[in-house]
Formats: sequence, C-alpha cells, structure tokens
Amino acid sequence: IVQKIRSLCNHSLFEKAPDPTKKADYYMPDSGGRKTAWGTSVVSLQEMETRARAGEYDGFWEHDMSKVEKDLNLMILNAIFYFNRSHPVYKAARRLHAATTEMQ
Repeated sequence: IVQKIRSLCNHSLFEKAPDPTKKADYYMPDSGGRKTAWGTSVVSLQEMETRARAGEYDGFWEHDMSKVEKDLNLMILNAIFYFNRSHPVYKAARRLHAATTEMQ
C-alpha cells in the first residue's frame, strides 16, 4: 500500500517528517518529534512503511484501509496546514490528495 502511495507523488517530499533542526516550529515542544505544533501526530511515508512492516495495517481489509487512510490523510493535512500555498510540499500534498481521492 505504501509503495502505491509513493507512486502517486513525489515521495521524496513525504519520505521523512520535516527536519527538526530546520523546521523546529513544526513540532510541539517536549513531544520527542511525535506531535506537530498544532497537536496532530507526525506521519511520513517512512513511518507508514514501519507500521506496515510491523503489521499495523494487517487484518481485515476495510479496517486496514481505514488505518492507512487515516495516516495518509493526516500526512497530507499536516503538509497543507504547515506549508504556505507556494511551497512545493503544499502543492505536492494537494496533488496527492486529489490522486488518492480519485482512487476511492
């Protein structure tokens, strides 16, 4: 599933969460890099890959898809919320959202 998502976008922009040394304001202080400044979980394709390998997306198909969709939508939402409209990550997030919406 994660490979399919990678094929839909410029995955290098979403592979890892923003670098905390460059985007410190993206993260909630004292969250250990797990929460955004606005309180949502930090999600990246690398994190989704880790969850898939750990079996977190295994099981009943509809239940799995809801977990994948939740993570994917949160990754997109975080990018749209944080980056301004002219930023490449914002634009890529909008394209990824459109592509994944068409798949449903």
